[in-house]
Amino acid sequence: MARYPTPKPIAIPGALLMSLGVLLASWSTRAWYLLLTQGLLYDVGSSMLYFTLVSVVPEYFDCRRGAAMRFILSAAGVGGVFFSLIVRALFDAVGARWTLRIVFLQNLAVSLAIAIAALPSRSVERRPTLVNWKIARKPAFILQALAALLQASGNLVQMNFTPEFSIALGYTAIFGAALLSISNGVNAVSRVLTAALADAFGRQNILILSVVGSAVSVFVLWLGAATDGTKGLWVTFVVLYGMLAGGKIPSLECFWE
Repeated sequence: MARYPTPKPIAIPGALLMSLGVLLASWSTRAWYLLLTQGLLYDVGSSMLYFTLVSVVPEYFDCRRGAAMRFILSAAGVGGVFFSLIVRALFDAVGARWTLRIVFLQNLAVSLAIAIAALPSRSVERRPTLVNWKIARKPAFILQALAALLQASGNLVQMNFTPEFSIALGYTAIFGAALLSISNGVNAVSRVLTAALADAFGRQNILILSVVGSAVSVFVLWLGAATDGTKGLWVTFVVLYGMLAGGKIPSLECFWE
C-alpha cells in the first residue's frame, strides 16, 4: 500500500508556533517584543499551517476545483466578520493582555484541530526537491511572487488600521470594529464572485483590475478622508476596498493552478 505524504509534520508545529506567538505577545513590554512574537512567530507559524494545507486541498477536487478554492479562501473574510467584534468586546471587558491569552486558547484549539485532521496528499510521487528551479527562474513566476509579496504587505495595512483610523475621525471604538467586520464580510463575498469572474474573463485581467482599483481607492478615498476628515469618504473606502481587494487573493492563489 502506497504511503501518501502528509502536511501534518509542518502544519502541527505551525499551529503551535502561531499560538505561542499570540501567548508570548500578552507579556510584551516593548515594541520589539511584539515584533518578535505576534509579528515573527505568529506569521511564520501561520504560513507553515496555511500553505501546507492549501497546497493539498486542490488535489481532492477535479471538476470543481476552482469553486472549492473560492469558498476556502473566502473563509478568512467570514471569520473576520465575527472575530473583530469579539476581540473588541474582549478588549473592553478584560484588557489587551487577557484578550491575547483568550485568543491564544481559541487559536490553539481551532488551528491544532485543523492541523491534526489534515488530509494527506493524493500524489504518490515523491518530489526530488522542494524547489522546482526551472519554474522559479521564469520571469512570470518571479513577477508573480513579487506581486504576492507586495499585495500581502499592502493588503493588511487597511485591516490593521481601520479601527484606529475610525477613532481618529471621531467614531467610537465599537463602530470601528463594526466597520472592520463589514469590510471582512464584503471581502468574503468578493473573493467568491471575483474568482468566478477570473475563470470567465482571465485571472490576470481580474487581478489587474483589483490591484489598480484598490490602489485608486486608497489614493482617492482614504487619503481624502485623512486630508479633510470626511467620514463619508472613509466609510465608502472601507466597503469599496473590501470589495476590490477580494479579487487579489483568489487570483494570486490560483494563478499557477
